[in-house]
Amino acid sequence: MRRESRPKSSQFTCIPQGESYVLIRNILRYANRGLYVCEFLDTVSRELFDFTLCDGIEIFTLGDSISYNWSIDREKMNEPHFKRFDSEDSVEGKVKLACGKSMHELCEIVLKKKRTKGKKYFTKLGNLYIPDAGHAVEIDILYEKEWKKRVFKLETEYKSILMIHFEIDETNTSLIQLKSKKKNFFNPMEIEFYEGLMNTMGIAISDRRAQYCLRERMKELTCLYEISKILQEPKVSIEESSERMIDLIIEAFQFPDIVMVRLEIDGKIYTSREFKVTPDKIFSDIITENAKRGILEVFHKAPFYKKDEVFFLDEEQTLINAITRQIALILEKEKIEEDKETLHHQLLHADRLATIGQLVAGVAHELNEPLSSILGFSQLIKKNENLAVQTREDNEKIVKSALHAREIIKKLMFFAKRMPPQMIPVDLNDIVKETIYFLESHLIKSAIELQMKLSPEIPKVIADPSQLYQVLVNLVVNAIQSMDRGGILKIETIPSGEFVRLSVEDNGYGMSEDVVGKIFIPFFTTKKDGTGLGLSVVHGIVESHGGKIEVKSIEKKGTVFSVMLPAEKSEENKNA
Repeated sequence: MRRESRPKSSQFTCIPQGESYVLIRNILRYANRGLYVCEFLDTVSRELFDFTLCDGIEIFTLGDSISYNWSIDREKMNEPHFKRFDSEDSVEGKVKLACGKSMHELCEIVLKKKRTKGKKYFTKLGNLYIPDAGHAVEIDILYEKEWKKRVFKLETEYKSILMIHFEIDETNTSLIQLKSKKKNFFNPMEIEFYEGLMNTMGIAISDRRAQYCLRERMKELTCLYEISKILQEPKVSIEESSERMIDLIIEAFQFPDIVMVRLEIDGKIYTSREFKVTPDKIFSDIITENAKRGILEVFHKAPFYKKDEVFFLDEEQTLINAITRQIALILEKEKIEEDKETLHHQLLHADRLATIGQLVAGVAHELNEPLSSILGFSQLIKKNENLAVQTREDNEKIVKSALHAREIIKKLMFFAKRMPPQMIPVDLNDIVKETIYFLESHLIKSAIELQMKLSPEIPKVIADPSQLYQVLVNLVVNAIQSMDRGGILKIETIPSGEFVRLSVEDNGYGMSEDVVGKIFIPFFTTKKDGTGLGLSVVHGIVESHGGKIEVKSIEKKGTVFSVMLPAEKSEENKNA
């Protein structure tokens, strides 16, 4: 049961024990719930208004971890004022404790327990009670071993002001003002009770903060645990689980009602509902193998929440850092699994190529013998002087066809790598012509126009012909594959100082800068059925010949590969 009115007779009215017990129990119960600070102060203030019947309440908490001011008026209970202070300012005494210089100094006297003379305004515990603020308050204060009389004129609508200092914990202290618009509102027994009550208030403030922090840490740990479980689910991609993760992140923050989340991974963006960008945010990058793969951002919708200015906790930044590390680990794991699967298929493909190479070499060897017999017998027939003209012409066709077949078999032997490496002077133009002869039908089928510009002035290069065939075939085949709807293939040879330059240009799809930077890495491929070995082999062959290869590519316009090979030194240069 709460008091509805104050008795008019005795100024030493006792506080009803039952009511005081209910008040203390309620304050501790609210603290134990771990309410948000403004909710807690609002609820406790209403209890104090009902119990004390005062008209205004103001609470200051100062220290290295809790620093704020709360003030509320009975007539405007739905419009309280709440303001946080910088902890350093509060410790150094830079916080303004009240409106007006006089009220500020009086608050300082109580908070700092300054020595004063007389007991007119002070209780045994050093707290201050002004029964009539309409009159000047005279207090003798000790300043540096010297007593000085100070006169405080208070400009306030309140007549009775009770200031009580209480401790929250070892590093945080507080001051409460109970204010009434009536003179002589508080009697000595009430003041003594309120002084004791404030010890409970200090415990409650400390307990509320501990319970609130514990609940927030539990939310953060639960979020991290649940996200970890989601990311560990088999065959579930981050894209599929992004919505669940975002919901978990929102619930883990202290202001979930006004929190928005944006998650970006590899260019794909996932957001919470009703998302919009605001200035107030924290973020954490997703880094794998020293490369940024994405970012996790958390925003506040509004600058205020439950009468408090919103802010992010240090622990919330730590939380999103931990989440991005979890995501990065899963991305790395997915990349390893993808690379493992790709490597497995590439090795199978390479094995098939090796088997085909062996088969080709065997078939070529078997064909060489009958071809040699055909050529031999054709030569014998040719020596017969009595052959008819038509027979002689037919015999010549047989010889030419056999020689052509033998040339094809020779090229197959090159590609099957059954020919021993030979570093000999090579005419690059001949390599180009023979390679194109071999791939000409493929160009026609792909509706690709061939434009060759072979300089007759290029010197020879010292190279292994079979390896040069391999370089050119790889470059031409790549160009053909990039022009699946037809196009123009340009092949050019040009003398370039001490080098001979071979360029292969297409007007196909082209490549991005990122892809260009990776094309020579073994097993890197952008093709569905590619091995990722072709260009890495080309790069290795060119470098082993003392040359270099350059690439220029523009997406949707085409690509140019330029191979620079050292020219054969002339006799003059050899003797120099």
